[in-house]
Amino acid sequence: MAPAAAPPQADAAALTMTPAAASITLASTVSISSHGWGARIEMTCSYAKAPENSDRDGDEPGDELAMVAVGRDGSQNQLATWVALAGVTATPGGSTSIPIDQIAAVQIISVDHGDVLLQRRL
Repeated sequence: MAPAAAPPQADAAALTMTPAAASITLASTVSISSHGWGARIEMTCSYAKAPENSDRDGDEPGDELAMVAVGRDGSQNQLATWVALAGVTATPGGSTSIPIDQIAAVQIISVDHGDVLLQRRL
């Protein structure tokens, strides 16, 4: 018996995430693809460079961030963590067993505070 073919995946275009507050200096897009086993989520996140007249010299550790998939049932799955560095683009990705049609939102949160920084509702 031949192995079953993988079901086709549905790819979404990169979607812009919405900042939770005007002071957020992080910009991100998210792409979600559906698979038979759940969903794959990819992000591109850019953290603004510190202004030249700021006290930050770029050597300080950045904020630790996490990618979270929020299910329509209120469940939350943390899929990736990374450190946001001024002027650097991160490309975190992760997978979840939550089917794409059951994902209510994808969030970027502060690991230290739990605050939602950016969100994309689906």
